Amino acid sequence: MEIITLSEKIIALSKEGIEDNLDPKCVAAFNQAKNEAWIIKQISKTELSGKLPIPVELKKGET
Repeated sequence: MEIITLSEKIIALSKEGIEDNLDPKCVAAFNQAKNEAWIIKQISKTELSGKLPIPVELKKGET
């Protein structure tokens, strides 16, 4: 579960970096970090869903 939390933090920090709009290379790096963190989060959630019962909140469509 910690990897999901860390992925969410990376996504949030990346969004802040994108908003800072320092230069195109920085924005591209933050976009890539955000996208990669999202992939890691989704893979982790998928892996956990096969091994642990899904909480009721997630069954209602929460991601």
